[in-house]
Amino acid sequence: MLHRYHFSIFLIICLTFSLNATIIDNIGVTFGGGQSFEIDYKDKTYSKYSFSTSFSIELFNTKYFSLKSFIGYDQKGSNDLYFSFTVVDPNNGGITSHDSLVEVKRKSDYLHVNVLGKFKILPDRKLIPYVLLGPRIDYLLKRTVEETWLGADEYDITDKTTKYLFGISSGIGIEINVNKFILTPFALCNVGFNKTKAEFGNEFRNIQYVIALELAYSLRK
Repeated sequence: MLHRYHFSIFLIICLTFSLNATIIDNIGVTFGGGQSFEIDYKDKTYSKYSFSTSFSIELFNTKYFSLKSFIGYDQKGSNDLYFSFTVVDPNNGGITSHDSLVEVKRKSDYLHVNVLGKFKILPDRKLIPYVLLGPRIDYLLKRTVEETWLGADEYDITDKTTKYLFGISSGIGIEINVNKFILTPFALCNVGFNKTKAEFGNEFRNIQYVIALELAYSLRK
């Protein structure tokens, strides 16, 4: 009976690896950067440099279509400049004014997951152009706001910020096959559907543009 149990476990493991080899086409890593935009209720746009890195996996690969999934980290946010005018009443009874240029730096760290359809063009070539399209979820890890006015003050407002962003990713890329390795430069546009509630009751819509490079290893036999 024990031998049958061990054999069953061994058979399940073998079938699992066999199934994975059939379903999973390649795995890889990506690194990239771009621009992150936050748009307020007045349609005023703020932006900052954006960084992105992720693990990738490609599933159900056919000649013209496959599923591409990315799980990773994004740094988003925005920067802003405005003038602040204050009136000070010093001890001598006089009144002085201070006019200062204030820089606001908003930084958001996200964990993202997306599952994209990969639609291949000219699939018989070594350089395969393709289009990506699919849903995306971002989970907020941390958000800070730094104001540079008479010094620099940074505030952690993670607890006051919307935790989840739901949106869509679309993009283009070129798949370059070199033996078992796949090199892929690609560009993505990530658009959030729901608004981010952040500091001082502000609400922002989110858009991110990323240019990245993926290095993947093929599991095909």
